[in-house]
Amino acid sequence: PMYRTLFNMPDAFLFLTEEEQQLAHRLYGIEPVGAVLGIGMSLDQKKLTGESFRKRFNLGDDPYLLYVGRIDVFKGVSELFRYFVEFKGHRPGTMKLILAGEQVMDLPVHEDVMYVGFLDDEMKQSAIAGSVALVQSSPFESFSIVLCEAWLQERPVLVQGWSEVMSGQVRRSEGGLPYSGFAEFESCLHLLHTNPEVGNELGRNGKKYVETMYAWDSVLDRFEATVEIAQENFRAKIRR
Repeated sequence: PMYRTLFNMPDAFLFLTEEEQQLAHRLYGIEPVGAVLGIGMSLDQKKLTGESFRKRFNLGDDPYLLYVGRIDVFKGVSELFRYFVEFKGHRPGTMKLILAGEQVMDLPVHEDVMYVGFLDDEMKQSAIAGSVALVQSSPFESFSIVLCEAWLQERPVLVQGWSEVMSGQVRRSEGGLPYSGFAEFESCLHLLHTNPEVGNELGRNGKKYVETMYAWDSVLDRFEATVEIAQENFRAKIRR
């Protein structure tokens, strides 16, 4: 039993985010040795405009908030829909909510909410580039690649504030705003809509963060360093 326990213990850990690392500490009472790795991102994406996406879906110059992902109640889309409709009730105008991805829930009908289905990668990037902001409404994300995609297009993000991971990502990057409840959602969306320079600055911050943290060279350096730690810890076990 002692032998099995000794060799079943991890020699080092890899985490997607700081919040995942902190969760391991809370659950298991350990100070995990290793690195917050994140996910490698290709940085050679060209900067797009939203022109091709707007033209394809006849959006004209209408501003829009964009959601990309599974359209599912567990992704917070029901709440997002409700918040957006209430936002339009308080602030009439041409703002739209656009939902892109697989639909696995019934969607109520509203004249300012559009479902566009799956988008190929270039059209998705165009949709992101032309948005007021990308919204990530899920409270259960362990990491969100689409946030990084938005930042590489220099767009700000709105994220579900109840998600520690999402809140942590926008805090560290200074690339977006978290919301908890309708009042914060309304205030954040109104700010980004009426003060585009704020959104542009957040988007630029986010891009710098991705370039620093998630470039493949940086990710692989952290991975290799953690492998070396694991090897040394394993050798130390053998010597005991």
